[in-house]
Amino acid sequence: ATGAWVISDRFADSTTAYQGHGHGLDRSILDRLYEVSVGNFHPDLTIILDLPIEQGLARAATRRGNETRYESLPAEFHERVRAGFLEIARREPGRCVVIDGTQGIDAVTAAIVRAAAAHRVPLVPRGAGTGLSGGSNGRADGLTVSFTRMNRILEIDEANLVAVVQPGVINAALRAAAADRGLFYAPDPASYEMCRRFRSIE
Repeated sequence: ATGAWVISDRFADSTTAYQGHGHGLDRSILDRLYEVSVGNFHPDLTIILDLPIEQGLARAATRRGNETRYESLPAEFHERVRAGFLEIARREPGRCVVIDGTQGIDAVTAAIVRAAAAHRVPLVPRGAGTGLSGGSNGRADGLTVSFTRMNRILEIDEANLVAVVQPGVINAALRAAAADRGLFYAPDPASYEMCRRFRSIE
């Protein structure tokens, strides 16, 4: 009602996929609960990162703590959950976008940005949060995205004096990499040690 965007890593689709498809609960009951609790609200955009369950469980194992109840369930359960999410996407293609989660982080990020653009969801890149170099401000009608993990220097073309970097590269890192090649890169001296390169092309 306020016009603000809300990002959620799970919503009613997860209930349908896990409880309905995975555990076999009557989906008509879940639909009724949704109607009572949420009404006619539906997300503007739902992104489903799809990958084989073996890879998904392997990724989950690298970040989980002591909670392993779902990860410990049999493979058949996770296959049903995956099938549930894909069925939801087929049923509601207007808001659901399925992205191949086996791709690298660059490709997945690009696919998410394209999906947001197609659904007219504004994206604002978040810098380092210092405010020293006049970073972008978030919007009430948009999503603020962190590019912290996209921090690789892809190429430094010495002949043409061009650097190709990911948006999360810290200016100091780019300056040091340029110096290693006998080049001088002169970012804002007040902020280069902690600010990122997302706002411009060098």
